[in-house]
Amino acid sequence: MLSARLDTSYAPEVRRAITPLTIAKIGANSAYRFAPPFLATISGNMHASLPAVGAALAVGELGGLAAPILGRIAARATRRTTICGGLLALSIAATGCAASRNIYQLGVCLAILTMAKIVFDVGVISWLSDRVAYEQRGRAVGLTETAWAGSLFIGVVIMGLVTGATSWRWGYAVAAVAIICCSAFLRQHLP
Repeated sequence: MLSARLDTSYAPEVRRAITPLTIAKIGANSAYRFAPPFLATISGNMHASLPAVGAALAVGELGGLAAPILGRIAARATRRTTICGGLLALSIAATGCAASRNIYQLGVCLAILTMAKIVFDVGVISWLSDRVAYEQRGRAVGLTETAWAGSLFIGVVIMGLVTGATSWRWGYAVAAVAIICCSAFLRQHLP
């Protein structure tokens, strides 16, 4: 699908991987972006005040401060391991969010989710950088970054529909399953 946007000057492995990588990024970004639009729903279900759940979300964002350390660690592993490991950790964190019983657990799981997303993103960008010449990299990275919009317009909407039919916890569960499926696919097919 997205490979049609890359001409034959891009390596065949890049053209084959661009769509699965973007789909994985949609799943990862959806899990990451899900909580803010549903703060009131999460607050009501957890019997916590809206400011308390907002504080848990803020604690989750603090996980981003670990980016310099996580980047160094991720650089030592193979790109595929970093990508799939980041996705696995994202799936575990999304499952933790779904299973959290109080705002403290939710905050910790959101922080882990943030850190896992950093590892995954470093892996994807590094994988592309290893295989795409600098002059051509903008198009390949740009295609994968369409996942940022896709996550809100596709992933979060699906999670929201699941939330409306069941609970926000099942929204995170759907994301966790989708992310683990992406990880398994990329583990098998990503060079």
